[in-house]
Amino acid sequence: MSKELEFISVDDTDNEDDFAMDEGGYHSAHDPSSYDRVIGNSCLKQSKHPVALLFHFFFKSLALFIYLFGGWFTSNFIVHFVTCIILLAFDFWTVKNISGRLLVGLRWWSYVQEDGQSEWVFESLEDMAEVSPFDSKMFWGALYLTPLIWALFLVLGLLRLKFEYVPIMAAALMLSGANLVGYVKCSNSAQEKVRNMVSRGFKDSSMAALQNSSFRSWVLSLLVATPTTQAATPVRSAEV
Repeated sequence: MSKELEFISVDDTDNEDDFAMDEGGYHSAHDPSSYDRVIGNSCLKQSKHPVALLFHFFFKSLALFIYLFGGWFTSNFIVHFVTCIILLAFDFWTVKNISGRLLVGLRWWSYVQEDGQSEWVFESLEDMAEVSPFDSKMFWGALYLTPLIWALFLVLGLLRLKFEYVPIMAAALMLSGANLVGYVKCSNSAQEKVRNMVSRGFKDSSMAALQNSSFRSWVLSLLVATPTTQAATPVRSAEV
């Protein structure tokens, strides 16, 4: 026996747009809190400086993309080369002057003195608690990962005998490596600065306590006071 198909009427107002996908499952689209949870879980929403975080990765990613797929857009190697160098320079300047200062509260620069020696200058926030842990992880992760990626491309380029691309990878390693070295030194300097501030604060508080007359009197009373001794009661041994 064959059964006839039965059709049911569906209201046009009921459609798939009435539901939104969230991490916990499907929620009604009329519930505004569902959209807030979806947007709030994004990476940019976790950052205190989302624009700086975006550009911290933007020029790095764009330089890698042009290096890998620039041949799809132009066959002129000079255009390919110059575009990569410009993007790498933009990334170096952005990381050195903007993203490092906003994301981790650090800034560095160097200049050559008259005697030919390089002088490093470091700046850091006085209160590093203002730095977002999420921003710090993203900043340092990208800072360490970028030279490793370009070093890998350099090895692959040499193995494939792509010597014309070596200057691009060498420039990328120099610029990203300079930022890495500068920020590592700046971070070490900031940590040393914090340790010196804590040590100096402890010394200042100790000196202030010693200069307090009541504190000195209390210390002297402890040193001069003789401990009272109690006479020991002899214990007789039981005779058997």
